[in-house]
Amino acid sequence: MRCPLLVYFGRLHFDAARPVPWRDTVAVGALTLALYVALGQRTLHGLDVHDFIDWLLVGKSTHHIHYLYMPVVSALHALLAPRGVLPHATLLLASQLGATLGVVALHRAGGRLGLSRGVAAGLALAAATAPGVLFFATVGEIHAVFFGAFGVAVWAWADLLARPRRAGAVLLGIATALSAAVHATGHLLVGLLPLLAWGLGGRTALGWRLLVWFVAAHAVATLVLDVSLRPHDVDVTDAGMVGFVIKSLGQLPLGPRLWPVFRDEWLWPLLPGSGLVFLALAAAAVRRLAFALLLAWSGYYALTVVLLLNQVEHGAYLLPFAWPLALLTLAWLPRWLATVALAGALVVGLARVHEHDAHPFENPPLLRGVAELARGGRVFVLCGGNDEWHPLLRDQAQVHTTPVFWLGQMLHLGYEAFAARFDALVNAQLDGGYDLIVTSAAHHLIASVPEPTLARFAREHLPVHYRLEPIASSVPGFVAYRLMRHR
Repeated sequence: MRCPLLVYFGRLHFDAARPVPWRDTVAVGALTLALYVALGQRTLHGLDVHDFIDWLLVGKSTHHIHYLYMPVVSALHALLAPRGVLPHATLLLASQLGATLGVVALHRAGGRLGLSRGVAAGLALAAATAPGVLFFATVGEIHAVFFGAFGVAVWAWADLLARPRRAGAVLLGIATALSAAVHATGHLLVGLLPLLAWGLGGRTALGWRLLVWFVAAHAVATLVLDVSLRPHDVDVTDAGMVGFVIKSLGQLPLGPRLWPVFRDEWLWPLLPGSGLVFLALAAAAVRRLAFALLLAWSGYYALTVVLLLNQVEHGAYLLPFAWPLALLTLAWLPRWLATVALAGALVVGLARVHEHDAHPFENPPLLRGVAELARGGRVFVLCGGNDEWHPLLRDQAQVHTTPVFWLGQMLHLGYEAFAARFDALVNAQLDGGYDLIVTSAAHHLIASVPEPTLARFAREHLPVHYRLEPIASSVPGFVAYRLMRHR
């Protein structure tokens, strides 16, 4: 059944003679998954990945803002861990599977709207290879799993357009609420999807009654999910979308971040449509869709500017625009030009993935040396920078480790408080039966960083209360010390 609201939109024809067969969807999904697996990155990305790894190790399956992500990856890890799969590999596979689910669902959505087999497949693959989507499908982070939930919501949206009915509106509301439970930005789909419908089919695309049912279903499902999934020890102002928004507003004002966020989070991650959408305002055939997407974009962009501060997240919060921007590109440009533009975006995406993963931290001497120590008992490693921390997180997650620069978060407390916190950390490990290992890089940082509190600590506190005993290791290139209390 074709979408009754659409026949032609720009260069697209929404009246396929036959439905898109499932074998096409399987082929699109297999091709997408193969690409993501082939590009899987060893380089860790983001500020949260260490938390996700630690939580998988200790069995924590909750997240106070993005409720469903940890249950999903925890369930996957429960299947894989007995087979020796490490937490980072689980997170990476979750991203690959999640993004593939999103692409598969978007392919079904295109077919549900009545697009031809070729256009539906091309549209789904264009979304799959948008630089931002390609990036997050190949790192162990939350956003690719969210993209899967988003794709399912778009499929429900397309079904509602094709067969307008109250049950479909309720189903769409449940789908968007589930998306928001994976990542809180999913609540913004309540604005994006109706605007997308209007951009394609005009004001009759979704009648007011169906819109009200959709929003009401989203609100009710969100409330049910919040009550069911929010950790009981977390206040509602710190949880879910409420906590997400409050956290964002607490980082105002916007300041000079407008252009860097536009460039790093919108322009390159969503090429070519991220630039074309502004030019399309001058094209009568697709002007309404371009205007609708820019209206939705304004809310996403404002949230991204506020939330990210000085971070670069490669378009994480704007991934839902990959598919509608590809739709705009195919509807407006001649087929050959659209193909060239989308192929160019794929090249950019591949280059970005390669750039990010060109030099993953490996550090074989450190890994072998720590593994040797871990065979003799429980160890806690105080390591140097990311060149030591990331390999340990990725390849020896079962070894407890903390980088020295984390101690820097306590320096503002002053010398006495910093020394007390350090003592508490050390005592907790030693009293718990761990050997506390200090790598040579960590020792060098503590002894040489010209920060007054740390310098005084290294000069007055460390040698008085502790001694560093060199470790004899059979691993060439591994130099570390055992931190011991003075008796």
